[in-house]
Amino acid sequence: MLSLMTLSARNRLEGKIVGMMAHVCRQSRLESHRERNHPVSFDLSVQSMTSKALQEKSKSLKERRDWLIQGLREHLVPALISQGFELAPLAARGPIDRELVLSLPLGRLRRSTRRGVDLIEIQFAKYRRAAFRIAAGVAPRDGMMTFTGHRPAEDVYVGWLNEYFVMYAFPRWRVQFSVWHWPHQSPTQGDYDKLALRVAGFIPELELALREGRTGPHMRLWVIPRPPLAKAEKRLSKGQEGNT
Repeated sequence: MLSLMTLSARNRLEGKIVGMMAHVCRQSRLESHRERNHPVSFDLSVQSMTSKALQEKSKSLKERRDWLIQGLREHLVPALISQGFELAPLAARGPIDRELVLSLPLGRLRRSTRRGVDLIEIQFAKYRRAAFRIAAGVAPRDGMMTFTGHRPAEDVYVGWLNEYFVMYAFPRWRVQFSVWHWPHQSPTQGDYDKLALRVAGFIPELELALREGRTGPHMRLWVIPRPPLAKAEKRLSKGQEGNT
């Protein structure tokens, strides 16, 4: 009698175990089916948090860039104007590239002299970062011949010149000017005002480069050898003839 009761209990136990195993298998097949049909399924709360974090970061970057533009407009640009420079539009003719507008939100600065036209560009960093450098050069008084035709000196960009200067925070490593802050701390508008005032104190280095061609502690000379335009056009025409 005892053995029959033990056997019955063992059968019930085995039945429960089999049922549990079947349930686990069904759940496993169901999860596998969900993964195959919904491979990119995220928890909505996590996705919402990620989107919010990205929005906050984008807002922070824009705010810092706006602070930098405001600080430079209030402190650096007036200091350059007091040296005889004037603000100039980005282009006198033709459409303006959007990337150029983002790179030069303050426009260009120019000053006419006996040796030519002094050019200064406050160039902002890519990806809308709150950092910048200053490019400066002298355009020939007679202007320049480009692939799109002759351009007067007032319309020349610094990057078109064969030789020009760039001011960096650390010229050896080409580190641009920006606000440094401790991790987990956010800069303020006052920090960008201080940066603009500090860079305004480097204007004598710009004057030294433009007038005498000498580099100060924040300046770096760029020399870009370019073939004469006539030779470049000749090579281009020969290449087109060869392709026909």
